[in-house]
Amino acid sequence: MPSSFPGTKNTIDDLAALKKSGMDQRIAEARDRGIPVIGICGGYQMLGTTLVDDGFESAAGTYPGLGLLDCVTRFASYSKNTTQVQREACPVPPILSAMGSVTGYEIPYGCHRRGYGPRGI
Repeated sequence: MPSSFPGTKNTIDDLAALKKSGMDQRIAEARDRGIPVIGICGGYQMLGTTLVDDGFESAAGTYPGLGLLDCVTRFASYSKNTTQVQREACPVPPILSAMGSVTGYEIPYGCHRRGYGPRGI
């Protein structure tokens, strides 16, 4: 069964709480045992190597993520723009390849750059 965690309106503070509780280690252990880990919205941002905040999400600074995805998120502005979207899931087994088309809404917040961290996907 996959391990997943949802989005959040306060990514950096919730990431700190996750680490304080020890859940960050449990998530890494699940991944190391081959259990798929899925992060949605802020959960995805937490999975990256680094979160950089220019003072829009929390206190300005650079925060280490969980390091499970090779990406960096930067909070440099805030503009709430809710959009209904439909996307094809990436063909990554065992879960995503079986999903096909996914419909939902997105509220883009933060800029993501892949390939800027110490660990690959």
